[in-house]
Amino acid sequence: PANILQYANFVDPAREAALETSVANALPSEFLPVHRVSMVGLLLLVFVREDVATCVSHVDNDRVRVGFAGGGNKGAVALRFRFGGVRLAFLNCHLAAGETEANASERNANGRDVVSQAFGEHSKGVLQVSDAVWLFGDLNFRVQAKLEEVLPILGTRNVLSLLDKDQRTVGGASSMSAFEEAKISFAPTYKLQRGSDSYDTAGSRVPSWTDRILFRGPGTKCLGYNS
Repeated sequence: PANILQYANFVDPAREAALETSVANALPSEFLPVHRVSMVGLLLLVFVREDVATCVSHVDNDRVRVGFAGGGNKGAVALRFRFGGVRLAFLNCHLAAGETEANASERNANGRDVVSQAFGEHSKGVLQVSDAVWLFGDLNFRVQAKLEEVLPILGTRNVLSLLDKDQRTVGGASSMSAFEEAKISFAPTYKLQRGSDSYDTAGSRVPSWTDRILFRGPGTKCLGYNS
């Protein structure tokens, strides 16, 4: 148990600072950091344009641990703040992996815990205390098909037909059904061999759209969705 708690509280400030610097350097110079929050392998950074930075207030963060023994290997890091009079929340998640029905059920339970526990106040979850919410990261949704069924379709014009067997598309992620998602127009993002466009199918791993961005809130719309 002591080792689990030590792992859950592990942070690498130097690595986080380096990543924040890399992101800041990639953004236009008028963007300023709002805050950052981390947990094990999760890191969430939020930036805002300098000319509207004074609109940001009530910055807060939270962590939801749903992995083994609450060790933080799965779960979410979250940031919220007010932008003018609007309450915004961002959740970077890593949910349960695996392709079995049991894995999908655990993944759905992870999502339910994240949504209900993040910024939980008086039995209210993040959806009840926010005007707009973005939930994203390695949500681990899988294509529910066998590898031999999927391989002939990869790299063809019909690759998006695999979405008909995507866990979220077929309603297997009810805990996140309150969120919208922009139309997917790109090939599965998992799992590519490092430095290559070829998929790593070791162990009969089925290529899937595991990395997703979901959102909820009146007037919220996605301007671009690519991998």
